[in-house]
Amino acid sequence: MRLLLAIALVAAGTSAFSQNLPIFDAHIHYSHDAWDVVPVQDAIAILRKAGVKRALISSSGDDGQQRLYAAAPDLVIPELRVYRMRGEIGTWMRDETLIPYLQESLSKYKYVAIGEFHLYGADAD
Repeated sequence: MRLLLAIALVAAGTSAFSQNLPIFDAHIHYSHDAWDVVPVQDAIAILRKAGVKRALISSSGDDGQQRLYAAAPDLVIPELRVYRMRGEIGTWMRDETLIPYLQESLSKYKYVAIGEFHLYGADAD
C-alpha cells in the first residue's frame, strides 16, 4: 500500500511539473559584486529565458534592484535590503546610520518589502 501511495504521489508531482506554470522567484540578490559580471540587460534576459514571471530582488548597494526595476518593472519587485555592503550582515542591528539610510531610501524609491536580514542570538534582543 505504501508503494502505491508513493507511486501516486510521484505521478501527481510529475504531471504538475510537466505543466508550464509561471515561476515567481522570491529570493534573488543583485548586489554590487554582480553588476559588472552580469549587466542589467543580461540579468533580465536570463530571468526571462528561465521563465520567471516576477522576481523579488534585493541588493547590497541599493542600486542593483533599482537598475533592474527601471529596466523591467513588469518583472522586478524591489525589496530594500538593510545591508549596504555584504560585510554588514553581522553588524547592521548596531549601526546608528541604518534608520536614516532606510528612511532616505524609502522616500526615494518604491519597495514592496524590507529584507532579508540576518539576526542571531542576543542581537535579537
